[in-house]
Amino acid sequence: MGDGFKKLDKKTIINIAGALIIGVVLLIMSSSIFKPGGGGNAPETTDTASTVQTSNGYDSGYEEKLEKRLEEALCLIEGAGKVKVMLTLSYGREIVVAEDKTTNESVTNDTDTQGGGRTMETSSVEARKIIIDGSDGVSAPLVLREVQPKIEGVIIIAEGGDNVFVKQALTSAAETVLGLDIAKVQVSKMRS
Repeated sequence: MGDGFKKLDKKTIINIAGALIIGVVLLIMSSSIFKPGGGGNAPETTDTASTVQTSNGYDSGYEEKLEKRLEEALCLIEGAGKVKVMLTLSYGREIVVAEDKTTNESVTNDTDTQGGGRTMETSSVEARKIIIDGSDGVSAPLVLREVQPKIEGVIIIAEGGDNVFVKQALTSAAETVLGLDIAKVQVSKMRS
């Protein structure tokens, strides 16, 4: 068989090498074209979500409601007396809405006369928010979930804030309810 290769001319060797290269390129392309669940040029549609942050500020109604509920709970702690609470929030409320995304992918193969080739892959994504009609006739985007602002810290001002035991109870309650670290909770005595 070694003698068989000596008889092949240069042109035949180049043709065989070119055929091998084209075969490898086709093999690689077939793995990207024939993906499970879809063809290479067929659009792929999926429902996904996008996150929209509300206006520059945060929902002050949420903040006020949370402060009020915390004040009502903390004033029930023995020795706390009257309580005022101030929260700081890190960012505004985020609304996650559903989207219908269409992905178009195409692969183009070019081969020149000398056996060389190139492959061009293009991909585009088109996203549209999913709109639903309410029973009242108002159209709105489909909301998957709402993420409330993260609480960064709290100040608790209480009549009994100078008592060590009351201060510890207020701090502990705020840590538990808000999920905060002790360093982000400040308890002070209310002035008379």
